Amino acid sequence: MIYSYSSLSCYLKCPQQFYRKYKAKDTLPYQSKEASSGVEIHEAIETALKTRTPLPEPLTIYEESISSVRNRIDNARIEQTIFLDHEFNYVVTRPYKGFMAKLDVLLISDDGKRAVVCDWKSGKPHEDTLQHDCYALAVLKAFPAVEKVTGFNVYLKHGKVGNEVVHERCNLQAVEDKIARIIAQIEADTRWVPKPSPLCNWCSAVKCKFYPKEKK
Repeated sequence: MIYSYSSLSCYLKCPQQFYRKYKAKDTLPYQSKEASSGVEIHEAIETALKTRTPLPEPLTIYEESISSVRNRIDNARIEQTIFLDHEFNYVVTRPYKGFMAKLDVLLISDDGKRAVVCDWKSGKPHEDTLQHDCYALAVLKAFPAVEKVTGFNVYLKHGKVGNEVVHERCNLQAVEDKIARIIAQIEADTRWVPKPSPLCNWCSAVKCKFYPKEKK
């Protein structure tokens, strides 16, 4: 299996949802309006930055939020996907088993020693250090000259930039060990115990016993 921030986060929130989505693969092919809108916004920003064209209406309200990237577009890698093998070594092509990180924007300094990872968020402000851990791991593995990775979220609908999270190469092993522990926990799990919460109302794991009856 190829792990990612999304799959690790899913498991930590609810092992049963992870099992249904990534193992049994029997979740409903459902996407909420919020999720659909988020995908559309991401795709529009990606196109606008790659083609150096304005965002289309009605997404022009996000132009200010992406202006800092536009100003550094020559050094920007848009929608950069990084693959690591099962031992967290950088590989060029998708491995059979390993880890991947899909970065909305990756900026590398001219001297190659500093990197900035920017993630577009179309939902409510929510900070998760695991996301920054995953992205920093990928960048530090893929770019050996990089000594420091700064990550932050841009909350498009709120016109807000999240907290900057800095990772330095000297702390790489600790980050790798943290992510490896989560993966080991997943691979040792045989029970996939559900964690019912209000989030069940947005879950697509229809075969889970906590799936809302009114949605069936």
